[in-house]
Amino acid sequence: MRRVVYAFFALAFLALVLPVPVLLAKDQLAKDQAAKAQAFGQKPESNALILQADFSGVVMTGVAYSVSNALDIYNIRPLIPLYDIRAASASLAYNAQTWPAGSVFVSVVDPGVGTSRKSVVLKTNNGLYFVSPDNGSLSGPAKAYGVAAVREIDESVNRRPDTDWAHTFHGRDVYSYTGARLAAGVISFRQVGSLLAPKVIELDRLDASYENGVLSGFVSGGTGRLGNIEFSIDRSLFENSQANFDDLFDVVIKHHDKTVWKGSLPYARSFGDVAVGDNLLFINSSGDLSIAINQGNFAEKYDIDYGEDWHIELVKRAGAEKLRSFKFKSVDTHITSRGVSIPLTYVFPFVTPGESYPLVVMAHGHGGTRHEAGGFTGVAEGLAARGIASVRMDFPGCGESTESFVANNLSNMLRDIQSAREFVLTKIPVNKNRVGLLGYSMGGRLALLLASMDKSYQVIATWAPSATNGVEGIVPSLGGAEAYNNLKLQAGKEGFAPYTTAWGQDQKLGEGWFIDMEESMPLESIKNFTGQLLVLHGDMDDIVEPVVAEAVVAAARNSIDTVHHVIAGAGHGLGLYNGKEKITEEAVNITVNFLSQRL
Repeated sequence: MRRVVYAFFALAFLALVLPVPVLLAKDQLAKDQAAKAQAFGQKPESNALILQADFSGVVMTGVAYSVSNALDIYNIRPLIPLYDIRAASASLAYNAQTWPAGSVFVSVVDPGVGTSRKSVVLKTNNGLYFVSPDNGSLSGPAKAYGVAAVREIDESVNRRPDTDWAHTFHGRDVYSYTGARLAAGVISFRQVGSLLAPKVIELDRLDASYENGVLSGFVSGGTGRLGNIEFSIDRSLFENSQANFDDLFDVVIKHHDKTVWKGSLPYARSFGDVAVGDNLLFINSSGDLSIAINQGNFAEKYDIDYGEDWHIELVKRAGAEKLRSFKFKSVDTHITSRGVSIPLTYVFPFVTPGESYPLVVMAHGHGGTRHEAGGFTGVAEGLAARGIASVRMDFPGCGESTESFVANNLSNMLRDIQSAREFVLTKIPVNKNRVGLLGYSMGGRLALLLASMDKSYQVIATWAPSATNGVEGIVPSLGGAEAYNNLKLQAGKEGFAPYTTAWGQDQKLGEGWFIDMEESMPLESIKNFTGQLLVLHGDMDDIVEPVVAEAVVAAARNSIDTVHHVIAGAGHGLGLYNGKEKITEEAVNITVNFLSQRL
């Protein structure tokens, strides 16, 4: 009996005075076992090692293999954003959910490297291990899986040999080394280091609420490669809003107090429930409410980040407003504007009695018609199918207008646009707070001018807008400065100047056309526009060159949401007049999606 006691104390003494050699010997044993197993075509037993960091981490993989080349090592990609502890925490919680007990996660997002923050291993209630600085990175898995125990890493034992001098790369020297030893069975959890209180540093909670029909929360993460953004609103809270698939929600995202994005979004099951390029609300695989663009990057497109300074509010649309296909009716009629008869078409969806819907007013190009070779018709019908009414008219001397083209000037066209809008408000149940504009070429110029004249237009779409200030961009199309001045003089003397367009149209340009064009400043007008703007054009436009559209985008610096869409291979006609149906289809679809999601 005495011999057994002596043996026990001898072993205990050796364990106390020789901890490093014993463990180093175990390191070598792990390598020997791996080599022996491989010689017999076997794989030694070990647990999976999963690495994440805000840098490439290749060197950490090398350290892990130096412990045991039999380890199964996996790297979480894409990289965590630099210094982003909140993203590291969320990534661990999400990526660990399917791994078996015993798996070891190493997380190195460590802006405080070399300071007094603790280096720890967290064991969760489901048997997973997380090796990390205790700086908030572990709050996600701790909350998701519960804390079983926390140990502080004893760096006198669990540190890569001969690195005591290094104070700025604990990911290499401490975390990957300790994680590999734990996964390979070189050390047990007990041998990590001393036991701490069963808690880790927690990140400040990003709260969410549902009060008086308003869902409120924070943008909590998810702005990685795919660009989906997620919120602090989880599935159970979102369901308090009585949300059903296809319901529409009005959404506002703010950074501090500045509105960065707003619009209406459908609540969808998944990305394929909406068209490519469309935005959607959905519950992501972590159970949190998120926004995405189908096959696009929402965060990058609208420059959205996340954290305590980023807020979201959502309100479910009342009544039966859903992302569904409405039946609709088109009406051709005439109205009186400026004392003359104006041909007009309005299209409206059939909705439940008592409901109202948004309206889009459409302005065609110079010498065009209210149908624009079917392009405007397609937009009107696409909007109506989504529950949005529209109205479009023929300007003086165009389409079915009985006026002379001499009356075709900006002043008259602006009056006709507003008259058409007011007429429709008396005929169908339009929501006056949700009215948008679509303008093509010269109609785009009109839309940009209205942006400052009538603040009620907060959603504007333009196709190849003729938008240079004054006549800077008009003079070349009229033959140059000398020809322009001669035409203007002739119009002043004779009442009009004859002009043939590039498409062979014979027109009579009145003196008012020249005066209005010279005085109009669409680029100045759009500078103070705070709503949402679409600028769509072709990359081969030789009538209104792409640089003009780019100038509009640059001028619209106060718009909370400027979408610049360029159609490859498209000229000024956007496929409308040369049978390029795919180009026209793209223009129509982009426009319908833009307007319907924001109105």
